[in-house]
Amino acid sequence: MEHEQLYLTQQRENGSGFPVSIHGSSLDCSNANLFPAVATDDLLYIAGGEMYEADSTGAVSMYYQASTIAIDITQSWSNQTVGATVVQDPDGMIFVRQPLLFYDKPRNKVSRYGGWPYEESDFPSILWSFTAGTNNVNWKNETSPSLDGLSNNSPGPFASAHTYTDTTYYNFGGNVVPPGELPSMTVLSGLVTRNLQAQSWANSTADLPNQSPYRTQARMVHAPNFGGKGFLVMVGGESPPTEASTYETGSSLTDMATITLYDIESQTWFTQTATGDIPPPRSEFCAVGAASSSGRHFEVFVYGGSTNNTYDLNAADDEGYLNVYTLSLPAFRWFKSNSTTPARRACHTCSVIGKRQMISVGGRLPSSLQALGYEQDPWASGIGVFDMTEFAWVDHYDAAAKDYVSPDVVKAYYQNNYEKPAFSDPTLASVFAFTPLANSSNSTSPNGSNSSDGPSKSSSNTGAIVGGVVGGIAVIAAILFGVWFFLRRRKQQRARAAQQESESSELYTKPQYTEEYSPPVFEADPSASRSELDSSISPKPQFVAELPGDEQQQRPPHGAVRK
Repeated sequence: MEHEQLYLTQQRENGSGFPVSIHGSSLDCSNANLFPAVATDDLLYIAGGEMYEADSTGAVSMYYQASTIAIDITQSWSNQTVGATVVQDPDGMIFVRQPLLFYDKPRNKVSRYGGWPYEESDFPSILWSFTAGTNNVNWKNETSPSLDGLSNNSPGPFASAHTYTDTTYYNFGGNVVPPGELPSMTVLSGLVTRNLQAQSWANSTADLPNQSPYRTQARMVHAPNFGGKGFLVMVGGESPPTEASTYETGSSLTDMATITLYDIESQTWFTQTATGDIPPPRSEFCAVGAASSSGRHFEVFVYGGSTNNTYDLNAADDEGYLNVYTLSLPAFRWFKSNSTTPARRACHTCSVIGKRQMISVGGRLPSSLQALGYEQDPWASGIGVFDMTEFAWVDHYDAAAKDYVSPDVVKAYYQNNYEKPAFSDPTLASVFAFTPLANSSNSTSPNGSNSSDGPSKSSSNTGAIVGGVVGGIAVIAAILFGVWFFLRRRKQQRARAAQQESESSELYTKPQYTEEYSPPVFEADPSASRSELDSSISPKPQFVAELPGDEQQQRPPHGAVRK
């Protein structure tokens, strides 16, 4: 750990113990992983995690990310032009992998809970916070959760499924590492909550129908547009039958067709099976959620992840991990994007920034044969931007993008092919009831995609009445003003209607920029120099491409379209 200590000494050599800002610096999160991130209206904050670098001899070392990064999201940028403010973390703040970040709206604070410490003795349940809305990050140690509602010596987890609403922070499962037992880990069960208004913690038992109560490396989002207070939606990760787990073996991966739901209002858990283009099972992935502007749909976007070394090293080109998938509610159906990336990625973080874009930051390359997965990241700065409405990776973050609407492939399913899910519970059937609206194709954009999440309500009687009125007006106009004036007026009406339709369309139109942006983020810049690692570095063991049929860590079957 000499390299780590040297790095920390360099970071703290001012001796003041107060944050030191490096304003206007370029951001580089390539060869960095286990970062968490949280977005507010104006800024994206990234904290914790670790980074890798090679010295002049090619030896690869890991060191702490001892700073908090703030990125301005009120302005557009590409992954080659993005800037950041980097603020040194204060003395006494324990360095951890995968800390859990959330936004405390009532207090306008960003908070950090749990994480995986580098020193096993440093494992108290602690809470740090700073005031959001500024790049002058100033972390403060707050009352320990173990003194504010949780049990004494309650450990702070990592790798848990967590999310937050305007009033509550939710944390399900996760891992803790007993001292001296790595890679053995203890998987937690139960739901930990923090009431953001009362500023108190609580822990409750979770009864997951037909599932193990233990879950790690899953991801959770809040769907606010269903039920009285919304639903928590949890997907993926590992579900061991007991609390015993081993780090990064993928031995109990959860089927991505298994959707775990929590009704916040009734405090009830449900298990629902999804259909469609089911993603392969995964751990160490990222997920975000977005409600359509109409409120009729909610989508969960999933990207990346790992399984186990055997499969990951031999399946670098598996589109199941290179492409983004989205789970759409209320259909409980998965869809796969055709937009791909050049390298598999895990241990990254994703956040929704702006109105409709997902940013992926950092991560390791699980299919890399280099030590610690260290090699040239195909994305400049280790950043990728995915437009959720376009359902594709794009070449820059657009601060002026319009509101999110569901991707075309999702809208087409609801309008033309919707099938009612086989709900596991009558409550779900009631809450997620959906009726396709009539005349779904009466509003189309020039490229054939519908301009809203669902068709407008209409009836044949209304159409007949409107047609009769318009016809009568046309006849009267022809008689009173002549054919020429009628044609001229009709032409003007059509022009106005086309303009109104264009203005009401929610299709994304990229603004024109005067500056030159990078090539698409999923393509490496051919002009950029690539670092060649010294051949003396020991690579990960190579495995034959065809796995044994009895391999326990072999990736489970997947990819079939379920009806």
